[in-house]
Amino acid sequence: MSADDILIEYQIVDKQLSLLTTMRPDFADEIQEKLYEILCRDSCNMESLVEVTGYDISLVMNALALMEIEGILQNSGGVYRIG
Repeated sequence: MSADDILIEYQIVDKQLSLLTTMRPDFADEIQEKLYEILCRDSCNMESLVEVTGYDISLVMNALALMEIEGILQNSGGVYRIG
């Protein structure tokens, strides 16, 4: 039994973490997929996402804008979260 199995068994799994496996949308590219994985764990601002992924800021901005338009995430005061 893995740690994830235990968390699920005792219903300790965070709602957003469950999105990572149960409601995963189709992505246009690997950048969107990586951003989604990060944002399933915690909300982040753009600068943090650029730092964690190592992607160019213009690529992250573009991916976030497309994901927001598609309703995959929400931006509230510069902080992005799965929505």
